[in-house]
Amino acid sequence: MAGKGQLSPSAIMLSTHANIALYSLAFWIQQAAVPFLLQKWEASNLAFGYLQTMFAAVQLLGGPLFGRFGDLYGARLALCLAFGASGISCLTVALTDGLFWMFLSRLPLMLVHAMQGGQMVVTDLSDPLKRSDSLAKLGISYGVGMVLGSLSSGFIIKATSEHYACFIAAVLSFGSMSAVWLTIPANLKASPVMSKSSTASSSADDANEAGFKSSSSGAKVFDLAKFSEFLVKNRRTRWLLAVKVVTGIPIGLLQSMMPIISVKQLGATPQISGIMMAYVAVVSMAVQGLGISVLTKRFSDSLLLTVGCAILTAFLGTQIYYLFVCILPLVIGLTLINVLVSSALTNAVSLEDTGSVLGINMSINSVIRIASPTLGGLMLDNLGVWSFGFLGSVNSALVAAYILRAHLKRV
Repeated sequence: MAGKGQLSPSAIMLSTHANIALYSLAFWIQQAAVPFLLQKWEASNLAFGYLQTMFAAVQLLGGPLFGRFGDLYGARLALCLAFGASGISCLTVALTDGLFWMFLSRLPLMLVHAMQGGQMVVTDLSDPLKRSDSLAKLGISYGVGMVLGSLSSGFIIKATSEHYACFIAAVLSFGSMSAVWLTIPANLKASPVMSKSSTASSSADDANEAGFKSSSSGAKVFDLAKFSEFLVKNRRTRWLLAVKVVTGIPIGLLQSMMPIISVKQLGATPQISGIMMAYVAVVSMAVQGLGISVLTKRFSDSLLLTVGCAILTAFLGTQIYYLFVCILPLVIGLTLINVLVSSALTNAVSLEDTGSVLGINMSINSVIRIASPTLGGLMLDNLGVWSFGFLGSVNSALVAAYILRAHLKRV
């Protein structure tokens, strides 16, 4: 039962899903506007590359700090920070002109980790045994926003302008910030949901919140000892993060070069690119909404991780001539791995450290995005498209074999 004046856990979950969908909607509306603005300003391809690298770099710096901030001060404040920073970034683009301001608008994105904040809420409110399913359903909400944002952005830009589209994205972000503040409790880690007490009173909630503030006051956001614990001392988190890196590198390289491959080798038009983006979102939503829920009830996470790696192995080995055919297994395998690794990481640490470990997990994506454009370009120029499939097959096969071996030992 929720405390006095506090929403029930199901209502908090609903609010989180709605705000993640709005965040995704705003993000993809702005993402669609940025290339057209750069084209208007006659920015070079190199400038676009620098902009992408800067985005990945600030996300890398902010991910672990954002997670630690959420552990110390609560998911509500962390989400408000993320949505507020997103609104500032969109508003900067909407109200200004020129490449300098575009680069400046990337700086607030260091704090824009709304999906990570949503995962904190879901982790705090969900049963550890059902966490994979809960995290997967959060991905559906993000996918809904992605589809709507991708489809509506073109109409908005055509009817108004790129600047107005970014202004709409800013309004959505600030609206989510207000909604989070009003609907999500200050501290979910000390909530009755996590303590399994269904009759907690408002006075108990107040005492929990006071203890939460007291315990966090002596800690610090930038805690190298805490981060090194996950990377060095905790064997389970170290292994899971290694799986994320090894399987994520080939996918990151392929994603960074996908626009060039699709246009130069497959002759994809802008319309096909838009349909492909929506296709990826729909497949991802289907896997997270139906596949994860059914599979996690019948099979162990380690076995499903093996299957995910095996899927990547089977289909990354072919050359990419039929993009839509290849995307299907890629998305299925990648979605399985991402959801299961995130869930396993939160179960591998104490409740007080779930935000921090999710932050490190998110940072791996940023590291890969920083290195991928350069490495992917070198591979494409010197080796060809087949090299992406070969690297992915080898990496995924090694991980799948290792996980299967460990699983069979336990059986």
